[in-house]
Amino acid sequence: MNKMRQEVHPLLLVSLFCWSTEAIASEDIQEILPVSGARFSLGDSEDVSPESGWLGWSNVELSNLLSSGLVANSDILTAMTQIEQASAVASQVAANVLPTVALQGSMNVSPTSSSGFGNPTVTVLESLSELLESSGEWGSEASSSSLTSDLSDNMYAGSTVMTVSVPVDIWGANINRWQAARWDSRVSRSVLETVKITVSGLIASVWIDAVYCKAQLRVLAEQIELAQRILTLTHLRYENGEASALDVVQQQQQLAATQALVPPLRGALRASEQQLAVLTGEGHLQTFPIATQALPELPDLPAVGTPLELMDRAPEVLVALGQYYGADHRRKAASKGLAPTIGISGQYGWQHVNMDGEQWQSEPTWGGGLTLTMPIFHGGGNLGAIRAAHAAVDGARNELIDAVQTAIYDVEVVLIKEQEGAASHALISQQVAAARMGFELAEREYRQGVVGHLTLLLAQQGLTQAELSLLTSSRDRLYTRVQLYQALSLPLPAGEVRGE
Repeated sequence: MNKMRQEVHPLLLVSLFCWSTEAIASEDIQEILPVSGARFSLGDSEDVSPESGWLGWSNVELSNLLSSGLVANSDILTAMTQIEQASAVASQVAANVLPTVALQGSMNVSPTSSSGFGNPTVTVLESLSELLESSGEWGSEASSSSLTSDLSDNMYAGSTVMTVSVPVDIWGANINRWQAARWDSRVSRSVLETVKITVSGLIASVWIDAVYCKAQLRVLAEQIELAQRILTLTHLRYENGEASALDVVQQQQQLAATQALVPPLRGALRASEQQLAVLTGEGHLQTFPIATQALPELPDLPAVGTPLELMDRAPEVLVALGQYYGADHRRKAASKGLAPTIGISGQYGWQHVNMDGEQWQSEPTWGGGLTLTMPIFHGGGNLGAIRAAHAAVDGARNELIDAVQTAIYDVEVVLIKEQEGAASHALISQQVAAARMGFELAEREYRQGVVGHLTLLLAQQGLTQAELSLLTSSRDRLYTRVQLYQALSLPLPAGEVRGE
């Protein structure tokens, strides 16, 4: 019994190879993203709300700075132009999928004598004129030459043609390239969100620095006043023989050391105000005077949501995801580069001729064609493009894995800093309370002559250091909260806020 031999058409093999590259990338993504039941080690897993983010500070000055920066910051404006550029590139790539229509016109002029070679009309007229001349018919040479006398010295010829070309993208390669360009456009929008969050965090941190400087200056002003009061008291005790000259000198040294801390803080405050002017688009030669005098109270810890929910907001993850999908579409397009391409074109128009210099004659013309191109050998270029596209997909996948892990890690680290920062702040607050109580007790006993000046001096130094440490702790906790807002990609203020 003879077995029937089934033959498969080569084009069918090519089509099966091309469509086999259409594996759904989302299945691969599910292996990278965190599972739906995953939770952060700390914080509330409820959905994140806009009110719990940047606007939860309830500080009008900071809200206005953030809103101004989102509108006028140069980095944000640059990212917005990149969006326009990516969108324009996507439109250019889309042109490869759509038909093209062109209207072409041409005009040529040449001597009539030279046009006789190969021109049937001119050749026939000249031959007929010679024949009539030789036969003597029509009565005279003038009559016979009348056939060619109507021809001008120059002949004009032209054409008007409309051409339509339709790419037949039966394998979808151009569609894949267009989809890759669209993903590039989406990536540029996610990059803009990344820049917005970065700029907002920088504005908030610089503003905190400025307010921190002003708070330190206020504490130092109190300590300078206190040191001057003790210096006056020590002078009186010295005049009464109750204190030594060394006590007076040591107190003068303490006063001068405290005063020496003021100029660097004033310089840091001015630098922060100038940096805020740059970040908000006011200009590098401007300053933004800070009105807030004290560090704001730390807002309540916002809900952190879940790791899977974070993937929908984190712009760095969305950037990596868009790059992965774009690379995957380019891989598909490269694989389909081995398939044949088909093109359909057609044209319709008119041909024009003027041989007597006065009257134009026109004739319609049309045509159509089908082009089939089968790549056979390109020196290994197509295979190299496929290998490069596969490598790009692998690289984009690894970058996506890194982006997902980094996004979750950043939140976890900041939550730990939140927890440890709160514990440290509570201990420093106890230290300030004890230092203040110790100084008050030392000052009272110094006035009574129970303790010497050294005890009072140490108590004053301890109080100054404790109060400055408390300010530093408050600033660091505000820094950490800004980092948490950035790590959670919390919504940014949508508009400018005005008021007191």
